[in-house]
Amino acid sequence: MLSEIESQPRLLCVNSRIKGEMAEFQYIQRPFFAASISDTIEGLLRNSEVEVSKRTVVLCGAIDFGVVIGSTQKISPALHDYSIRHTTPIHRRSSGGSAVIIEPGNSIWIDIFLPPNDPLASTSIEKTFEVASVGWTAVLASFGVVAETYRGSYSLKSGYREICFAGRAHGEILVDQKKVVGMAQRRRRIGTYIHTMAYIDFPFLETIEATYGLKTDPIELESLGIGSLSQFGNFTAEATDSYLEIFTQALNQQRL
Repeated sequence: MLSEIESQPRLLCVNSRIKGEMAEFQYIQRPFFAASISDTIEGLLRNSEVEVSKRTVVLCGAIDFGVVIGSTQKISPALHDYSIRHTTPIHRRSSGGSAVIIEPGNSIWIDIFLPPNDPLASTSIEKTFEVASVGWTAVLASFGVVAETYRGSYSLKSGYREICFAGRAHGEILVDQKKVVGMAQRRRRIGTYIHTMAYIDFPFLETIEATYGLKTDPIELESLGIGSLSQFGNFTAEATDSYLEIFTQALNQQRL
């Protein structure tokens, strides 16, 4: 349970910059708490079924390999064949978006849980995504990387609707015009759940094979505008606890 692993947030001065103007949030004294969970993909996805009692930033560590698709995404023949060929389960998350591949140690998966009575939970999805962008911008800034928060209508690379990172939504994080952080959200009576993830090394070929069944030249895939954290700094799976701390402290400093 989340309550067993929560820790009190500690304030830390984090130098972070976001290109463009930040959405305005009303200050209320509701701190974000930090939690870390290591579990199967299925177990981690079930966390969005847990009633939320306080603002929590959750670092999710998957211990298995699998494909996660959006709440309304159809399982295509290519995805079905990939699952059988690689003996890989397909998981459906409760939030929107499309497919991502989860493999242990190759992504930083951070969720934000907001209780149902939280003012942030009643704002637009654009503003809640911008809450998440505060944390990710601080994490990237700790490596000297200046992140840009995408502000605009939903944009998708033509022909790649099945790949979550091929699209970009307001509030998601870009570096050098490459999308490095994807986000999805689900709102329920028991809480609001914002899912965010960045790849240390984006699995281009695996993702294309799973979604389209194609063998594609990596140079062509670069044109999708998808970035990996490893392109911009020495991000490692072993340091994820420090990223969680920076993320949580940045939200508390912003006084959201």
